[in-house]
Amino acid sequence: YYALALSERGASKTALSQIEKAKAGSPNDFRMLELEGKIYYNLKNYDKADVSLRWASSLNEKSPEVWNNLALVQEALYRTNKKLGKK
Repeated sequence: YYALALSERGASKTALSQIEKAKAGSPNDFRMLELEGKIYYNLKNYDKADVSLRWASSLNEKSPEVWNNLALVQEALYRTNKKLGKK
């Protein structure tokens, strides 16, 4: 959660770097992917957030937090694409 705190304080690149290191050490830890998704969501990079959270959901299909965050990302993607006139 240190990475999320870094992100909220404007150090998103450092936070993402910390998560990449953690993911390398624990590639099957869905929590790192969930944090990564949250950071990308905060950065409004919804495509990357979607990828991270889908990956997290494949590792832990029973996590309500992951599914909730993925739903938020999907909603943001929908709104963004609608504004751009995409279907």
